[in-house]
Amino acid sequence: TAVQSLSGEVDVNAFTSYRVQVQACNAEACSLSPTSNITTDAAGVEGQAPPTLSSLSPTTLLIRWNEPLSLNGDLDAYVLDLELVEDDGNTITPVEVSHDPQNTVASVQGLKPFSTYRAQVTSSNVQTNITSTSTWVNITMPQDAPSGVVSPTAVSTTASSVTVSFEMPMQPNGIITQYKVLIDDVARFTSSSTSDGATIDNLTPFTEYSLSLSVCTSAGCTTSNDVAFTTSESTPGSTNAPTLMATSPTSVEVSWQAPKNPNGVITMYVISRLDVNTNEVVDIPPEVDPSQPTMMFTYTDTVQPYTMYTYSIKTFTSVGFSASTATSITTPETTPSGMSSPIVSDIESTSATLFWSLPTYPNGE
Repeated sequence: TAVQSLSGEVDVNAFTSYRVQVQACNAEACSLSPTSNITTDAAGVEGQAPPTLSSLSPTTLLIRWNEPLSLNGDLDAYVLDLELVEDDGNTITPVEVSHDPQNTVASVQGLKPFSTYRAQVTSSNVQTNITSTSTWVNITMPQDAPSGVVSPTAVSTTASSVTVSFEMPMQPNGIITQYKVLIDDVARFTSSSTSDGATIDNLTPFTEYSLSLSVCTSAGCTTSNDVAFTTSESTPGSTNAPTLMATSPTSVEVSWQAPKNPNGVITMYVISRLDVNTNEVVDIPPEVDPSQPTMMFTYTDTVQPYTMYTYSIKTFTSVGFSASTATSITTPETTPSGMSSPIVSDIESTSATLFWSLPTYPNGE
């Protein structure tokens, strides 16, 4: 009997090894031919799925992907493309990625918080130049605390307030929820925007303060470096009433201390003396050094005996003065002075008439 040659086609996968047998059957039974081994040719890569993106931190991205559905050859490499999508949605900036081309995972650091990135993977095999590229997949990185927070500016000061301006941080790293102006590390003003700045009251005159700005997102806050400012001078705070001591009938020792709150540079003291009997007021600039804030100042005043005086202290800065409460003293008595000679008349052998005047200065009762 002549040998009859038969043929047929079957569907196979590229770059795959198969064992082929033919089965022949008649009415009695079937038998199998010996096995033939074949390997199909390589083809282009097919079915590369997009990667999976997950953030490990606001600046670190983990990228994973699977092998393509049909590699159809020996793996050559995976090429990972990562791009930053700018805020306008149209500008694309490539990001350099270093990873093992044989691996299906990559970690990328140093990214921008609260920014959108997109990634795709291209796979290739050794045998062909036909690659398969996935679709793009996007991710927005988590928010982070702001960076590049600039110190605020003290625009103007008064004796009790400061007006402050401040600006957005260089890198917001998220949605700004709060600006806080801190004075000596205590929050004194809070706002959700930079538009109006801030005026902070209830400060102490002629005092140096530290000024800083804290800017917050939902992820945290960042505080700027401190800057210093000094409030303006004002009139001095209250000075205690002077201490008086009569050291003789004609001298009074006046003692006083600098005010606890000078509110500026003390430029001068003036002793104000009132003669209660005549209502005469005399201002005396004592020769003392006002730059000595803690010492006790003393001045000896020359006065009249047996006279009531009140004394107060005027304390001056460049802005003006404040006066202490007054203290009273009466100088001691002493012998009268200013006596005139008596006038004698009607002199007889046994009598005479005398006329005299009160002393000019009785110096007592």
